[in-house]
Parts: sequence; C-alpha cells; structure tokens
Amino acid sequence: MNTLLIISFLCFAFCKQSLAFINGFPKEQCDEMDPTKIKLEGAKGANSEYNETESNPEDAPPTSIRLSDSLNLYRIVTSSPMYRRGRTLDITIRGPDFNAFMLQVRKFGSDERRGFDQAVRVGEFVSWPNSVKPVMCDKNEKNALTNKNYVTKDGLTFKWKAPNEDVGDIQIVARFISGDEYWQLTESREIPMNEFPVNLKNCGKAKSCILYSENKASCHQDDCDYILTYSVVNNTNVEFVLGGSAKGEQNYLAVGFSMTPEAETLKMIACMRAKTVAEIKYFTLNSMDEGLMEYPMRLENKKMDLDGDRMWCSFVAPMVTQGEEGSGLDLSVPQYQIYLRGQTNYTRGSNFPILPAKYLMSKKEVSVDKIKLQYHTMEKPKQQQSGADALNYAFFVLISAIVSIHLWENARWSL
Repeated sequence: MNTLLIISFLCFAFCKQSLAFINGFPKEQCDEMDPTKIKLEGAKGANSEYNETESNPEDAPPTSIRLSDSLNLYRIVTSSPMYRRGRTLDITIRGPDFNAFMLQVRKFGSDERRGFDQAVRVGEFVSWPNSVKPVMCDKNEKNALTNKNYVTKDGLTFKWKAPNEDVGDIQIVARFISGDEYWQLTESREIPMNEFPVNLKNCGKAKSCILYSENKASCHQDDCDYILTYSVVNNTNVEFVLGGSAKGEQNYLAVGFSMTPEAETLKMIACMRAKTVAEIKYFTLNSMDEGLMEYPMRLENKKMDLDGDRMWCSFVAPMVTQGEEGSGLDLSVPQYQIYLRGQTNYTRGSNFPILPAKYLMSKKEVSVDKIKLQYHTMEKPKQQQSGADALNYAFFVLISAIVSIHLWENARWSL
C-alpha cells in the first residue's frame, strides 16, 4: 500500500512537472527559454488544453525531459533577406516535427552569452497559427510566441512586424521540444535592416525633410509621393535621400538647384527607374532649347532600391563639385531648390527625365548647412488666376476699401 502511494506521488509530481510547458513557455522564461526551469505556478492551468485533445499516444507529454545529444535540425527562414522599418516579415520553421517551442526576435548580439545583461526583444508578432499563442515578454507587446498545446507541429509560419525606429541587425531565436527531448537554442542568420523607406523621425532636428503628397495634407515615408532628406556631413559633404511613388517602369524623382527663382541654369540629381533597376544621374539645363545634358558627378555611398511601386536612392555629394562647361555644382552657397518627379523618355541606351510644365520649388534661396533644423512641407504650385477670378478679386478689394473708409469716417465724427 505504501509502495503504491509513493509511486502515485512520484507519478503525480513528474507528470505535473512535465505538464508545465505543454501549454507553452511562461513569461518568466522569455530570456533563457529553458524548459527545465519552468515553475509549476508559472504554468497555471497547463493541462487544460491537453485534456481536450484526442488521446494520441504520440502527443502525450513526457514524464521527464532531457537535452538531446542529436544534431539540431531545426531551421528558421524568412520571406526576405532583409527587413524594413514598420513592415511585416514572414518567419517559417523548417525541420522535424516538434511539440513545444518558444520563438522571439532579438536585436542581434543582445543576450547574456555575448556579455549583455538580458536579451533585447524587438518588434511584435501580428499573426500566428491556431496552435500558437503570443507571450507578452515586455510591457504589453506580443514579442514572443509559444505553443498552445502539445500536439505535433511542423512548418509553422508567423508574421512579425518591425518597429518604426532603427534597431539595427536582428536575429530570430527559438527553443524546440520534441517528445522528451529539447535542443540548444536555434538561431537564424543575422538579418540586416533595409534603410529604405527613410526614417523621418529626426526631420527638422538632425536633417532637412521635404515631403509632398498629391492627395493628402500630410504624409509619411510609406505614402508620400515625394520625399527628400538631406544633412551636411563634416562640412564637406551632403547626404541625400530621394524617394517616393514610382508606378510603372519609367519614372524619376529629382532635386534641382538654381541661383534664380526662374530656375535658370538648372542643375539636378535624379533617381531614375528604368524597368527593374534604379540609377542615379546628374543633369544640367541651360535652356529649354538645348534640353537636358547629362554629366558625370562624383557621388559616394550610392544605394538604390525598388520597393514595389516605390523607389529610393541615397548618395553623398561633395559640397563643391567641379565640372566642365559650367556643369559644376556648388552646394555651399544658398540656392533655390526645385523638387521634380515624373516620367522619363527611356529608350535603349538613353534615359532622360521629362521636365514638368511647372516647377515645385522653395520660396527662397536655401542654404543646406543652415536649414537642417527646419522642417519643410512642399506646397503645390499656385494656379494662374483666370480673367474672371482676377476681376472678382479686384471687386472684393474695392468693396473692402470702401467699407474701411466708411468705418473710419464714422469713428472720427463720433470723437
């Protein structure tokens, strides 16, 4: 009798311990993800879902668990080799079947094994299968996933959303349990951040930003039709980013510079789309009769990216560029800025912007090294008044003047 009681007690203890993770890893294990350290009180109601599943012997929880001495065959793959700020990334588990797991996205290199106090989780999960549930490891963010039950799983795919701020390179980390075995942490490759779309967080503080939308009073990096950011680097260079909508296969976005409000002797740097590639070119326009002339320009750190119907280019231009036939560009002096976008007349061996009938431009001369703490919103060009509109406006001014004189006379006589 006593022997039966002891066996029953041991079985109850081991079985209850084994059930501690069958319904998922608790919040307390977000850093280590160690299934052997899960406290029973941290797995409240752990056996509830298991009792509801079909009694499949293969899905029965083990009475003990051990570190596997076999090769870890689990892999974590993503839908893209890079991630973008504020965008989603699909994460898929490849490898053998498993019963329990925990998975999270961390800032690369941010765990105790690399000398950090604790792991730094980033982003948030927005979609997962029914057999999975989120874990709010930090604050109220769903920044980890774990199993909801102990049934066999494989090939799961989740959707993770990146934060809007820069967090650098990331890595996906997971722990897998199959039967009575668990493996060392499974880590994805290092996933770098695509710098596009450009981060507008420091607009008006650390860099100048010109934003334009054809249909909205305000816009952000994912829906502006035109974006230009720039900042002076070491007083010798200017770092530019051009981006915006580029539907179709022949589009361009450009920033131009001129010493006159009529945009005479226009000099422009263009981000141009030619079918499936983007390129950066430099043009000058002395007169409409001559048309645009392309010249070489020394640009550093050139990066181009096509993101669906959006196009991005970034580059670093010297503050002063010498050029032949007056093609040089001097950014150290205040100039009018011209903001251009439109179609190109792309042909084999040739790709030139088609200039708009009217320019969008700054209201006054702009100095690139003094305006970086100001924020700009591009305005649409004012339409010319028709004859009727001009007549109505003149009539309005005349009536306003008569009313003002009448009120002034009344006030004078009352004194």
